[in-house]
Amino acid sequence: MTGYTIALTTQLPQMRVLAASLQKHNPGYRLSAFLLDRVATEASLNLDAEFVSWSSAGFTREESRQLPMLHDAAQLTEIAKPKVLQSLARSADGSVVYLDPESEIFASLDEQDAAHDGVVGEYGFWNLAGHELTREGDRYFIDGAPLRCFRFSGYEPHKPHLLSKHQGLQPRILFSEHPVLAELCEEYRQKLIAAGHSETQQRLSGLASLPSGLRIDERMRELYAEALQRFRRGSGPEPQSPFGPGGERAFLGWLNQNVASGPAIVTRYMSAIYSARPDLHEAFPDHLNADAAAFRQWFLVYGRAELHLPPALVVERAGGEELPVVARPSITVAGFFRAELGLGESARLLTTALDAADLPYSTVVYDGTVSRQLHPFEERQIDRGVPDINIVCVNADQFVTFLNKMGQEFSHGRYSIGVWFWEVDEFPAEFQEAFAYVDEIWVATEFVRNALQKATPKPVFKFDLPIVEPVIDTAVSRSSLRLPEEYRFLFSFDFLSVLDRKNPLGLIDAFKRAFALGEGPTLVLKTINGDQRIVELEKLKFAARDRPDITLLDGYVSAREKNTMTAQCDCYISLHRSEGFGLTMAEAMALARPVIATGYSGNVDFMSSSNSYLCRYKEVEVGPERQPYPPHALWAEPDVDEAAALMRHVYTHRDEARERGLRAARDVRELHSPAVAARTIRARIQKIRNRRGGLLQTPTAETLDDRLDILQKAQRDFSRRIL
Repeated sequence: MTGYTIALTTQLPQMRVLAASLQKHNPGYRLSAFLLDRVATEASLNLDAEFVSWSSAGFTREESRQLPMLHDAAQLTEIAKPKVLQSLARSADGSVVYLDPESEIFASLDEQDAAHDGVVGEYGFWNLAGHELTREGDRYFIDGAPLRCFRFSGYEPHKPHLLSKHQGLQPRILFSEHPVLAELCEEYRQKLIAAGHSETQQRLSGLASLPSGLRIDERMRELYAEALQRFRRGSGPEPQSPFGPGGERAFLGWLNQNVASGPAIVTRYMSAIYSARPDLHEAFPDHLNADAAAFRQWFLVYGRAELHLPPALVVERAGGEELPVVARPSITVAGFFRAELGLGESARLLTTALDAADLPYSTVVYDGTVSRQLHPFEERQIDRGVPDINIVCVNADQFVTFLNKMGQEFSHGRYSIGVWFWEVDEFPAEFQEAFAYVDEIWVATEFVRNALQKATPKPVFKFDLPIVEPVIDTAVSRSSLRLPEEYRFLFSFDFLSVLDRKNPLGLIDAFKRAFALGEGPTLVLKTINGDQRIVELEKLKFAARDRPDITLLDGYVSAREKNTMTAQCDCYISLHRSEGFGLTMAEAMALARPVIATGYSGNVDFMSSSNSYLCRYKEVEVGPERQPYPPHALWAEPDVDEAAALMRHVYTHRDEARERGLRAARDVRELHSPAVAARTIRARIQKIRNRRGGLLQTPTAETLDDRLDILQKAQRDFSRRIL
């Protein structure tokens, strides 16, 4: 019998594990491999296999350069399977069977394994449900029979809590429910690491990128496919392929070829961008002729930056007036007032400052969130005519959606303020459309102000978000809240707020370093929306699987129950990588709880070494797959060893910790009350109204610091350009 696989060079570690397992359980068998992408030399791959080339598999030269531009790896695999099978069958001694590169062999194969279309019977995430996987020593069994082949399709060693990425956000097969499967995957993970997985995981395959590292994007593939169709119809030349004899240089030359009729250069790639953008069609109707120069200017000044294009793709040379609405002085405050999430609580807290400032306002409840919306809230309406100011507590990513729902009347004639939170130092381009719909932005911390000021010339005003002592139920016991009786560290968070930013895995690590199992203290992780992030909830369960002193409580409770949980903890801890504000820490401080937290981002506006325990950190890049945050933005990596030391210190110095908690509560009352917040908010509202009413004839230092003059000039200049 001959086994063969079809794979990318980025799957070399998987192929090495497959080849070793095939030979271990089937002495004398050797793997044959067909590689979909280019390689320097076969010897450089360090793979014990016979290689099948494109030509020996029966592909023509035209197919070998055209197919990789027309199909992805999965499609190419299905195209190649019958050709490679036929090629090997001509010389093989016995049957030929296909083995997926992400498979591992666990027992001997025989002719019956190849009886079904040359494919070995295998198990994986898609068909494991309903079958029992067991283990005896180093052997695995499925429903009592030896497991011959397991396909680890979609398994990622850097996500050891998850069987397959292909299960999506609602996986059916969970390691917490299948411990033997967890062992099987952990063993496979260790084999992949030993086979060089860490060296290949950051590499793009030869199908996805050019030799220089430039990614082959969808525009390139669509351009190529359209040109190839014209060639096959006889209406154009064959397009250059990066997989052809001319390679990358010829392909880039083809992409950058001028397709405009005039002197201005509009490349083939630029024209593809134009074709996919209705806004560019409107701005430059004749982009290859009369508007070519203007379109090129847009591309060089704005397009290349907006689309993050590499230099290789940029060729350098080359009637009645409406009367204004006269508004009476009142405010409309809009936000997630009934939502059980931090942004909803921020909106509710803001109204306590407006009350303290004696500023009349109405409220608009917005329900555009998947979070539960059962927080009690009574809407307020006042008879003051049309408000002159809107304060909208909806973040930038949802701001335009909110305005579309409200309609034009909501904003017409009013000064619009967006109350926004953001958690890293770089504000993403995809959210910057929201700046066009606000006159200024209010932020609750210096950290957020610094981030947003870099992204807009509009005023960014830091207001004081009130911190009030949460209402608790003193009659509720720990047991009724499912809390352990022992000394408790508590951390509460929402799975919808980006798990890596909240960093509960770092907290679990710190707790394990601080205390041995059975030593006494416990860690409680109180979460919501785990049912909407099952993969991430599973990651937490996986990290805490060997520690019964770590309790995970997922699900909504009432606001009073949540507050009571905080009041009954012995220490609140947050090893966040970044926070726009840090409301749960502020609430714990208001309840006189000692708080350990990363000494970084929004929380340091109300936390200090005298009223809390701040953990050291180093600033690092956010990295990939942590949307919505830009990968090159910065946040903190807390020092886990110091966090462990702080946890142990608080546990062993309880009197000191208690005193620090009392100091925290005192600071919150004196420095962050609604009355304190009211002073800055009242002054700001008055300043806005004076400006809009023309009452300040002579600017002063106080009135210049908000940059309103800069904003107004920029808006006038922009209006002149577009009229």
